Amino acid sequence: MTAAAVHPESRYIGGRRCPICGHHAGERRGTGARCHGYETADHAAAFCARVPAGKQTADGLHRHWLYGPCDCGAIHAPWDDAPPELRERREKSNGSARPNGSARPNGAHPPKPPKPWTVPDEHVEVFHRYEDPESSELLFEVARIKREHRDRYDGKTLPRHLIGDRWYWRAGEWAGRSDELPLYRQREAVAELLMGGTCYVCDGERDVDVIYHADNVAVCNAWGSGKFRDHHAATLANAVAEGAPSAALIVVVDQDAAGRRHAADVLRRLRAAGLPRAKIRTVKPATGKDAADHFDAGHRIEDFLDCDVDEDPRDDAGPEPERETGPTVVPLARVTPERVSWLWAGRLPAGKLSILDGDPGLGKSLLTLDLAARVSTGDRMPDGAPGIEGGAGVVLLSAEDGLGDTIRPRLESAGADLARVVAIVSMPTDDGPRPVDLPGDVHAVEQVVRDTGARLVVVDPLMAFLGGGTNANRDHDVRRALAPLAAMAERTGAALLVVRHLNKGSTGTNPLYRGGGSIGIIGAARSGLLAARDPDDSERRILAVTKSNLAAPVPALRWRIADGPTGLGIEWLGATEHTAASLMAEPDGEDRSARDEAAEWLRDALKDGPVAAGDLLKRARNDGINDRTLRRARERIGAKAAKAGFGGGWTWSM
Repeated sequence: MTAAAVHPESRYIGGRRCPICGHHAGERRGTGARCHGYETADHAAAFCARVPAGKQTADGLHRHWLYGPCDCGAIHAPWDDAPPELRERREKSNGSARPNGSARPNGAHPPKPPKPWTVPDEHVEVFHRYEDPESSELLFEVARIKREHRDRYDGKTLPRHLIGDRWYWRAGEWAGRSDELPLYRQREAVAELLMGGTCYVCDGERDVDVIYHADNVAVCNAWGSGKFRDHHAATLANAVAEGAPSAALIVVVDQDAAGRRHAADVLRRLRAAGLPRAKIRTVKPATGKDAADHFDAGHRIEDFLDCDVDEDPRDDAGPEPERETGPTVVPLARVTPERVSWLWAGRLPAGKLSILDGDPGLGKSLLTLDLAARVSTGDRMPDGAPGIEGGAGVVLLSAEDGLGDTIRPRLESAGADLARVVAIVSMPTDDGPRPVDLPGDVHAVEQVVRDTGARLVVVDPLMAFLGGGTNANRDHDVRRALAPLAAMAERTGAALLVVRHLNKGSTGTNPLYRGGGSIGIIGAARSGLLAARDPDDSERRILAVTKSNLAAPVPALRWRIADGPTGLGIEWLGATEHTAASLMAEPDGEDRSARDEAAEWLRDALKDGPVAAGDLLKRARNDGINDRTLRRARERIGAKAAKAGFGGGWTWSM
């Protein structure tokens, strides 16, 4: 039998939806959502164009048994819900019933043995765990497949269930049982509502998780749009009714046809469950299709936009109007010019992301605390540039140093206003504190920035705070992780300084490629800094600029670690001719004795007063001292270089 030979009343047209995929033949073209299937006259089976099953027709349709176990591994409805005539025929035919009255032996479609789960973990972005809301017992999991691997599998989300200690495909006995399944994260949602909180109702597990990362509570039903059931509505409505007066629901409306229909169905069922409309708010994302797009664009939970939802959408009302799909174009003549604002001129732009690279043990963290102290008090910057008038707040995220034995003593040595410096150490959960996750907790961090009036945020080191799903070596992953952080800096005006260790690349490498992880990290930053050991003096350090998108490069600065009143501190020693490239350059083969000899030679050459630099370099070459070694010797002994009047040459002097 083909779809063309089926009676029109059995086809999924005119608003009648396929019970398997939830769609019909009248969906908009180009959306990939049309189902031109049909149902058998005896209602025993449905032929679906979208969801694969065991048998496929010549029209490309897949046969699904509507009652009892289906060949797809699901149970779309129990046999007890089948029409009386179908149950009667099943009893007469030894417990089996097939379309058009034919029987088959040994019961109705015995389920196939479970197929072992074979999807590698590295192909999975995240596992969504469905639990019994009473016992917290695992029912099944839904795996969200990474985008680059989805062409290997049938869909972007795949269910699996556990038998003993092995995972198997599908959702086991729960497959297709939308009328019995709990909501995703139902237990947490009910608890929140009973305490008078707010719960978001979403269309998809990914949206629920991003809202949880923003420190809010959300739920969704399994199996996607169109599967929100009356018992789901009753669960939420009862929790609101039994909770404190402030309890309420917020339905997030996905911005596509299926999402709007789903939200309308959710709203209708909640109202039917007795929940007043005043207790339900409907919102849409400020950017993109869903909540995940909303947060990926850097928006906060407060940025959702109120919207209206038709509680009784008509499927036969014709195609929805075309939405504009072209790019947003902004004439540059209408853009208001803005000056770049700096926390530290030439090095740390305000409202932007900056990276500080360096080997472990060089004092990068100590350097950030020196800057934090200057910001908190309004003191001048290390090169003498003006600080923040009156001082400002600082937010620290540190994963390597103790607050009591390291961070506070060093801040006190630097003269910080401790009342203006705060550290975010963890995030609360029902199971106790957990580490801060970036970018998942970016909105919580932003709230602290706003509450403290912070102008500097330090993340030390970056890799310790990246979420478990972020591969720091993949450009795409790190840019998606850093984009919300950069957006937070833009919204708050705070300079975001991220600390990163150098990789084990060889010397001579471009400094931009020496930072750990993907090149996308420094690519996302507007300013890059490098802390390195001074080649001329192992006790000194140098802070150089590796990248400057917003200003001309500024000179590198020398500094050394010194003992302070309560802990280690930094002594700044002025500018140096070294650059990030020279600090990462291949060694020229000179040894310590050669530098010592060059220093003594130069002291002797300058003992009687200033000498022309060109003459010194020529004499040094004649004595076997190369130019680079002599310049390092000049810095080492503190000799000065000056121009001898207008049009004159350079001279060196002690």
